[in-house]
Amino acid sequence: MTEFNKTGYVAHFTAPQGRQVGNVLDVEAWHPETGEALVVDTKTGRLRPAASYSNFDCLSQVPTVVAALPGDGWRVEYDTEDEGGKESTPVVGWLVTSDGNLHALDVDGDGVSHDPTTVGNFSRLYHPDSSEEPR
Repeated sequence: MTEFNKTGYVAHFTAPQGRQVGNVLDVEAWHPETGEALVVDTKTGRLRPAASYSNFDCLSQVPTVVAALPGDGWRVEYDTEDEGGKESTPVVGWLVTSDGNLHALDVDGDGVSHDPTTVGNFSRLYHPDSSEEPR
């Protein structure tokens, strides 16, 4: 499950016997005739109605991406393994979600984008023209 998705909904499933936490899957589409929420069945590689699973619990809303903006000079600062060391990389863009939040995008060495605030050694987001001192 992602923090946001294209449909704005996720399907929750109760935990199977012996597990503490149930699954949450993105709703990928809506059935055009029945309106049922469709999720990916990873065993068959097909879309399947979420409610057709015996452990389906409910749907809940998540934000959708409504716009993408350029990074515009913003940077991400990470702590390095050196004591007090810092490393800075550019924010390549911002995703604007339907709940009004902005999500910074950073790119790793493999070209995969991610939200830098979810990385363990994240320190801060800043703009070099800002007069605010680091905390």
